[in-house]
Amino acid sequence: MRMLAKATLVAGLAFGAVGAPAAAQPTNAPTLMLGGDLASPCYEAAREAEKTSGFQGPVPLTGSRIGMDPIQYCTMIIDQGTLVGQALLGAHVNRGVLLFAEGAHERALADFDAAVLVNEASPEAQVDRGFTLIAMKRWAESIPALTRGIELGATKMAEAYYHRGVAYEETGDIRKAYYDYRKAAELNPEWEEPRVQLSRFQVTTKAAPK
Repeated sequence: MRMLAKATLVAGLAFGAVGAPAAAQPTNAPTLMLGGDLASPCYEAAREAEKTSGFQGPVPLTGSRIGMDPIQYCTMIIDQGTLVGQALLGAHVNRGVLLFAEGAHERALADFDAAVLVNEASPEAQVDRGFTLIAMKRWAESIPALTRGIELGATKMAEAYYHRGVAYEETGDIRKAYYDYRKAAELNPEWEEPRVQLSRFQVTTKAAPK
């Protein structure tokens, strides 16, 4: 068991953490989103794959009710070039979710990047991009994306705080990691993982200089 960064002294408190930080792989899947009518089969295919696999790691996603591999279908409608606005945003997000489920993180990230270009103010696109960067261990890059998603009112708010806490801890900001884990625990008291991470922390009062 290794010691993490030295305790950081802030506002009279000392924060320290013992042991390894949370696992790099996000414990929750990225978020699917509805698009327009043309993109809805892409959403349905992704939702079916989500139900089947649980998105607990790389899985073969072959077949759907529409008789086509869901990633291929999403690609087909994106490549047609007829989708705009919410429909295009949803297609990129949902294909990114499917690629994430298969462990194709680089390709998933490309879709979430494209979704952010369509609408920078999409909380799903921002948080999903952050989750993917976490899975790729690109800690520092994930923080702005997760922060933006939180600011925009992410659907998976507890998960966004939790994974940002992971990124903060990996980059050595123990204080911010502690507060993010605590916020995640407050938002979802039944979720065990934030409490597990908080149990590694020691917060002590720093004596004021005489």
